[in-house]
Amino acid sequence: MAEAQIKRVNFFDGQFLKQGEFLGLENYHRHMRRRLLHMLFDQSGVVQLSAADLRVVVTDAAQKLITVNAGTAISKRDGDIVEAKEVVLRENLPIDLDTVVPPLVPGDMALVTIHYAEQSTDPSSEGGVLGDTRVTEQAVVTVHRNALPTPPNAPNGEPYIRLGDVNFQFMTVPDETNRREAHIRSALLGVTPGPGPSPTISAIAPATGDTGTTVNAHVTGTNLNGASAISFPGAPGILMVGSLTAVTTTGFDVQLSIGAVIPGTYQFNVTLPGGAVNSSAITFTVSVVVTVATVIPTAVNIQTTAPAGLLTVRGTNIRDAALATGAAATGTVVRLVRASDVTQVIATCTNPIVLPNVGANQAIQVTLPLAADFSAQVTPARVRVEFGGGTGTGTQNITLNYV
Repeated sequence: MAEAQIKRVNFFDGQFLKQGEFLGLENYHRHMRRRLLHMLFDQSGVVQLSAADLRVVVTDAAQKLITVNAGTAISKRDGDIVEAKEVVLRENLPIDLDTVVPPLVPGDMALVTIHYAEQSTDPSSEGGVLGDTRVTEQAVVTVHRNALPTPPNAPNGEPYIRLGDVNFQFMTVPDETNRREAHIRSALLGVTPGPGPSPTISAIAPATGDTGTTVNAHVTGTNLNGASAISFPGAPGILMVGSLTAVTTTGFDVQLSIGAVIPGTYQFNVTLPGGAVNSSAITFTVSVVVTVATVIPTAVNIQTTAPAGLLTVRGTNIRDAALATGAAATGTVVRLVRASDVTQVIATCTNPIVLPNVGANQAIQVTLPLAADFSAQVTPARVRVEFGGGTGTGTQNITLNYV
């Protein structure tokens, strides 16, 4: 606990300095700095110097992995002390949600917080001297199951600063509805205290893009004047190219580069002078460009009974690149469509299996459906592959012999 009185140490020539003088000097500077922070900031929360600071990012949904980005927060205890502390996370912190105690189960929300703590380290080198020579100031990240304690403070009395909530079952983009941010007191900035009109995001157009492409998009909303950046916490591979342009209170233009991103739907954040606003229900969908290069063979027999024939398909983005040869090509769907009208599906193939790549092309093998599974006995047909939100149809005609 801080001293009730403010004491400043004076030194003079010939003074015999002891431990107390040095401790007093250190205490004076530490507590005066903390009192200044208490005066500067309005509440406990993240100091949002960049859009990425102390953001919770889903890094691997399948493995239940998240990362808390490096950054700084302010910790203000309510009522018992007029001081605030810096909470500094120096490096990105990966977290495996499967190791949280108590364990998380489907349906749970993982509430990610950060708080200030101290740990004494480095025992004194002087024999017989009590105490440690250094104190480590820590930024402690905690994952809570579904709710914070009441009051929401750590055992040392420091408040838990909420960063984001992660749906453990679906591992979607973290919910930042209850995220805490600290801002310079409005009175110190020469503005009228009190919140201004809340910014909103109502649309992004286009709302989709393919991996490996660049998209020119327009974001629409209200009170967006001063917008300086857009970021995708759940998809760090989507990057803003250059700066926002044509920024007005109702929207702005942005160029997005879509790199290595897992196909899916993502929320985004817009950085404003008063902090970041999340897009919430307004999302951007990333898909892959699927191409069907070749199909082998080009003439097949469609059996009325088992065993059914096999078909080999080669192309790009037709399967998960991480799957091993011989594994089931999970997530891949192969259909046969009319050659005269490729929008009409006549049958769906089954049991896609991963084959070794052929040059730059991926390869899979599927089992042809039996004759009874066709909507119509037509020929020729073409092959359509659906994967990762993308769809590609081959240009090769395949002769179907119904036997």
